[in-house]
Amino acid sequence: MVETVETYDGWSSLHDFRTMNWEKWQQLTNERKGSLLNELHTAIKQWEHTVEEKEGSHAIYTIAGSKADLMFMILRPEIKDIIDWKTKFNKLEIAHLLEPKASFVSIIEKSSYTKPETDPYHNPEMLKKALSTNSI
Repeated sequence: MVETVETYDGWSSLHDFRTMNWEKWQQLTNERKGSLLNELHTAIKQWEHTVEEKEGSHAIYTIAGSKADLMFMILRPEIKDIIDWKTKFNKLEIAHLLEPKASFVSIIEKSSYTKPETDPYHNPEMLKKALSTNSI
């Protein structure tokens, strides 16, 4: 009989694609634009704190194609943390200019397919790799 694969990890990943409403942006005063950018920088600093606490990670990408302008990739331990991030982001004033185009959520798992007897959090080689890439 085949054994069930054991999952050690199950972090959630959000890929959130946004398009900037350039028409609305151009109508804003420079002071208002600065205020919105400061609000976004403050939010990013809070995301950095999450990284420092090893409670998540993030990346922001510029999209070259015509489907979106930006993509926010958010990694969190649980789906509820992704929902919390999205709710907080959508409450930012600049979010009214960054219109959602598409998004998807995936679960990133480390399972026993590789070595059933090895827990990745107690494997020195895996920890060494993770620490060298700052991924945990």
